[in-house]
Amino acid sequence: MKNTFEDNHPLKLELYELIQKDLSYFEFIQSGSLDGMWYWDLEEPENIWMSPKFWEMFGYDPKEMKHLSSEWKDIIFADDLKIATENFHKHLKDSRNPYDQIVRYKHKNGSTVWVRCRGISIKDASGKAVRMLGAHNDLTAIITLQNEMSQRDEVRAFNEKLLKKEENELKVHDDVFYNKKSKTLRYHEHSISLTDQEISLFELFIHNKNHMLSINDIEYLLNPNKHLTSNALASSVSRLRKKLPMLNIKTIYGQGYIFIP
Repeated sequence: MKNTFEDNHPLKLELYELIQKDLSYFEFIQSGSLDGMWYWDLEEPENIWMSPKFWEMFGYDPKEMKHLSSEWKDIIFADDLKIATENFHKHLKDSRNPYDQIVRYKHKNGSTVWVRCRGISIKDASGKAVRMLGAHNDLTAIITLQNEMSQRDEVRAFNEKLLKKEENELKVHDDVFYNKKSKTLRYHEHSISLTDQEISLFELFIHNKNHMLSINDIEYLLNPNKHLTSNALASSVSRLRKKLPMLNIKTIYGQGYIFIP
């Protein structure tokens, strides 16, 4: 069997002849695979033929629309018209630059229609581009689905982030949360800055809530290798109380401290 991709494949040539003899086959191709066609007179730029499906895609009755460039330019997004125009001139200058882009049109009902717009220039004997043949494909359903999936992924990622945050956070008191991983404290969404020693002291209290910690216990747990005086400990507790007045850290005189949530 011959290479089926040859340009002169007999079935391809037969199809071309069939289309030339009976335009209904051409109509089948363009209606079945395209969402609109247009044929543009570049010598008289306002003159353009647009297929019925071209307008139906945007919610308009083809019978009410004129075959004028100004008709479609009125409903395409301004930013996308600029891009399409730039690509159009690049394609006319060098046909190796494809006229192929995704643009947005305004539907009659106010919604946005996403369209892949492609075209090819047709030149005269002197090489001057005199016509432009174009095709539209409606991508609205695909892009809408992609956007929905992207939004779902963003929501999922956000929820996973919240879940991870909740797993690392410990509720210490009403609206007071301690992140065990980052060792940060927040109160009503405001961060509270603590020194390393204050954090160590704070962790002792929250992990031993409702349990009295003697001064000796605290001194050893905070700094097992060096002696921590009672006055230094009292100063640390005092600073912690000032920064966290909402926490109930009680002093049991002569014995130690206790955190009561």
